[in-house]
Amino acid sequence: MEYELQVTREKLEQYLEARQQNGLSAISVPSYRRKLEQLYTLLPEDKTIRFGTIEALGDQMVQEGYSASTANMVLAVADGLVTYFDYPGLQSSGRREIAEVIQPELTRSEYLRLLAAAKKRESAKIYYLVKCFALLGVNVEELANVTVEAAEVGYYRSGKETSRIPDSLARELREYAKREGIVRGPILQGRDGGPIQRPSANKMLGYLAQEARVAPEKCNPRCLRKLYQNTQAELQSRLQFLMDQEYERMLTSENYLVGWDEEGEDGQSFSAKKSRTPATAQV
Repeated sequence: MEYELQVTREKLEQYLEARQQNGLSAISVPSYRRKLEQLYTLLPEDKTIRFGTIEALGDQMVQEGYSASTANMVLAVADGLVTYFDYPGLQSSGRREIAEVIQPELTRSEYLRLLAAAKKRESAKIYYLVKCFALLGVNVEELANVTVEAAEVGYYRSGKETSRIPDSLARELREYAKREGIVRGPILQGRDGGPIQRPSANKMLGYLAQEARVAPEKCNPRCLRKLYQNTQAELQSRLQFLMDQEYERMLTSENYLVGWDEEGEDGQSFSAKKSRTPATAQV
């Protein structure tokens, strides 16, 4: 038996149908199909899985900034695929599990230096790529949802979720699309006019590292998305603090009016008055 599997989209659909027949729920099918498509995209140019190919894909995904959970999911899908087509020796299962790597964190000042470096390079595409990751928190695949239509209405959809695009960014994206002659669909596009792929996004962001004086390992979509998440968490914390302060002020004001131990007009608290009031005689 020749130990390699030529992967085609027809085989991927065949495998997906088999998974459905074996109990894969209808609600899980779109997600599983996306993982199969992701696997197909990541495979070498000849789309052939050989011994060691799946494990190499894991290394490739880590280098390109995928999370460990995403990488392990794709490896699991690949293992299932080769097993279904009777090539169990090509599996990675039992030999490789990608550990979560602690991701370095990008500071807000470093983010601003990345923007300045993109402006110095006169690359509007990279500039807005940085902004979309850091201000919207999108991943590479979700860039396709940041469309001309989305910038016009001020929000984009990802699956069933609807997320707001800040007014300033929406305005900038509309102006960029107009300059580039993009009238519909994704605003940030690859050279072929299609959505930007992860390797291209990482490559473009990597151009900024030296000029921006930012460590290369921070110049990727994941670190920019983490900055968005950290910023949102900090703002929520500040908001909660202000809410707690306002709540305490409100309760203090109410307590001043009707608090149990607060003094009345005669300078005595209700509890003090009650303690000096003779008990009512029993009839």
